[in-house]
Amino acid sequence: MRVRGQYGRFGLAYIECQISSQNPHFVNVPIALALDTGSSRTMMLDKDASALNLNYKKLTKVEGGVGGVGGRSEACQLCGVTIAFSNSQPPNHIEALDKICVLRHVVRTEKQRINVDSIPSVLGLDVLKKF
Repeated sequence: MRVRGQYGRFGLAYIECQISSQNPHFVNVPIALALDTGSSRTMMLDKDASALNLNYKKLTKVEGGVGGVGGRSEACQLCGVTIAFSNSQPPNHIEALDKICVLRHVVRTEKQRINVDSIPSVLGLDVLKKF
């Protein structure tokens, strides 16, 4: 299978795809996911969660948050997720995931907000190891 991707900011490889969720319900929302072999799970970051108007209070909190190169972040789980990848030939390839992490960084300044908004959502090894 071949999916469409591109190189973007910081030389990261991205895949343009569509994400859907059962609860909260949304369907085929475009999202760019950076390929991240250092991430064990697929994660949606602040900017994409904000664009979807996700209510963190209605999601299941991940106790202790999630750690990474940039430190620890608050995290919640988004359950019943599907990700549709555009193939070189239709139909799209669909990956169904029980859950993904949705991160929320605590920001105190506008500069921090700009930095956090530049961090892409990532496609982690929970999907990448299948290929």
